[in-house]
Amino acid sequence: MAVSPVNDSTGVSSTTTRKTGDNLGKDDFLNLLVTQLRNQDPLNPMDDKDTIAQMAQFSALEQMQNLNSAFEMQQASGMIDKDIKAEVQNKNGISEVVYGRVTSVQKTDGVLYLNLSDGRQVKLDEVTKVLGTNGAWQEALTLVGHSVIMSINNGQDYVQVDITDAKTDDNGLIQLIGSDGKKYTMNQVYYVLPDPEETESGN
Repeated sequence: MAVSPVNDSTGVSSTTTRKTGDNLGKDDFLNLLVTQLRNQDPLNPMDDKDTIAQMAQFSALEQMQNLNSAFEMQQASGMIDKDIKAEVQNKNGISEVVYGRVTSVQKTDGVLYLNLSDGRQVKLDEVTKVLGTNGAWQEALTLVGHSVIMSINNGQDYVQVDITDAKTDDNGLIQLIGSDGKKYTMNQVYYVLPDPEETESGN
């Protein structure tokens, strides 16, 4: 829904655009109330009860949004020092699986980000699973014996390998050993292929 341009005292034209289906925030609600009060008929002003009711709605909306924000921050903070699994979009618009340990949380432009130990960031809503303190290692062990699609060349190409073993290097980084003899990281896991038995049983 688009709001028609309104000229202010400086003569500058401003336009506010809102997509259909967007939820009204507390600022939108307050602006609507102020506009309604400003444009009311002086001979037939709004009833005090109506004004009080709308202010009560505004207060309730603000409290609900503050509670949601506090809950999300608490949820994100609870992931610090834990391994997480997330699904993100790379620069090519391709969905990728990311593994990492959360070291800190930050909020930028109203969006909560989890900072990972390797320097990357993921959004809170991109997290698909909290693996726990040693969860990444346990997750790596579950991949042994499975066929996996691996992302290589910075996400430009993909290769299918069978994971034959999982190890950690001197820095504690998990390495997946492929049937091609190469070493891969958990961050390169793009897709785990289903077992043939599972495929057959599903038919």
